[in-house]
Amino acid sequence: MNARHGSACATRTGTTLIELLVVLAVLGVMLGVAGVAFHDMRVAPTEESTLLERVAAARRLAITTGLSQSATIVFDGRPRALFAQPDGRVLVDSLPALDPLSGRIGMKKEDDAHP
Repeated sequence: MNARHGSACATRTGTTLIELLVVLAVLGVMLGVAGVAFHDMRVAPTEESTLLERVAAARRLAITTGLSQSATIVFDGRPRALFAQPDGRVLVDSLPALDPLSGRIGMKKEDDAHP
């Protein structure tokens, strides 16, 4: 009887498989929630990034269709006419700082950007 009583009182060290599975399930749920929250975080677009996306879209459409494209963009609170050519040039009415080849702002002089 002593042998049974002694083995029943002995403490076991370590973890069981069920405990490990519970911990992994909890970690999985936490990572899933954190991943969704991280994915939903987005930076609000700036005026310049919106403008560059619009210029790039018009340029891409002109190159793929082979036809000149025109659009209106708002820069510095004023509407401006945008002309994208099939050869990739982008011209903007009264916007002196637009590079006609890349569509980037701040690259060219005033007389280079007029159509």
